[in-house]
Amino acid sequence: SSRSVAMVGGMVEHHLRPAQLRQGDRMPSRRAIYRYFRDAGAVAIDTIYLALADYLAARGPEIAATAWAGYAAMLTYVLQTGTGQMPEETAAGPPRLVNGQDLMARFNLPPGPQIGRLLAELAEAQAVGEITTKEEGLEQAAAVLADGKMPPATKAS
Repeated sequence: SSRSVAMVGGMVEHHLRPAQLRQGDRMPSRRAIYRYFRDAGAVAIDTIYLALADYLAARGPEIAATAWAGYAAMLTYVLQTGTGQMPEETAAGPPRLVNGQDLMARFNLPPGPQIGRLLAELAEAQAVGEITTKEEGLEQAAAVLADGKMPPATKAS
């Protein structure tokens, strides 16, 4: 079916990403995990399981138990962290602190892509714990607008 083809295509597109989330010996940042789940969307969890299988297949029967345990622990952390901060379009995420109407009213902005990009940036900031209230979200939006550096368009906006 076209749904299956799209799912496999998404998994192929993102299959290396879970392994690339870790930087050295540190666990991936909440921001990196958020972005992975945002970008991979409906295939994020399936792709993590594919990454586990790929890791085993690439290393063969000579795999070191400690290396496998470390990789599995990292992906477990990604799953546990990521499923708690998925965008609000999935039922798992928290509701947005700031919506497009709030931004347009506060900053006298017209509807359009700028609002979507601001909302995407605020959703990410909320997911990683940088903002926890509506007022903090509006302050961050004001800072972005004052800086003049709008975030780039993403698939999510």
